[in-house]
Amino acid sequence: SCSLVGSEMCIRDRHEIKSEGGRTMIPDVMVLYPDDTTVIIDSKVSLNSYKEYINAEKVEDRVRFAKAHVESVRKHVDELKTKDYASYIPEGRRKVNYNLMFIPVEGAFRLMLEEDPMLWQVAKDNNVLIVSQMTLVIVLNMIQMAWKQANQEKNIACLLYTSPSPRDC
Repeated sequence: SCSLVGSEMCIRDRHEIKSEGGRTMIPDVMVLYPDDTTVIIDSKVSLNSYKEYINAEKVEDRVRFAKAHVESVRKHVDELKTKDYASYIPEGRRKVNYNLMFIPVEGAFRLMLEEDPMLWQVAKDNNVLIVSQMTLVIVLNMIQMAWKQANQEKNIACLLYTSPSPRDC
């Protein structure tokens, strides 16, 4: 089933998909755009150390749990950078070259950024975008805008350089 978000995108959770090689995967969330773009979102990052950080009373415990939280996020980034989610997206659909790693608690996302400001960049350099509640919708909208712009540029190029008639593009 598909939960519609306006007319802009459709969200599927826990939907089984198969790779071209026959492997099966059940992604946490798939976002399907009307232009055939598919984005897969992973939301399995552990928040155990973050919970301990929040509940810690001593400063030294908070420091230790903050470092453990960052290490947990880093470990999940390392796992995601080796996953090829795009190979599970059916042929003919547009694919995004990044794995989206969703941290569902804004405070956990902020703590990661405060403790290790470069981790987000390291993840991005490895094709993993770490997103939070606040940034997820922005990233999804930016993906859609990028594809729309690419289509417009393709259509303009077709009209200007190759086609005697707009109907041919």
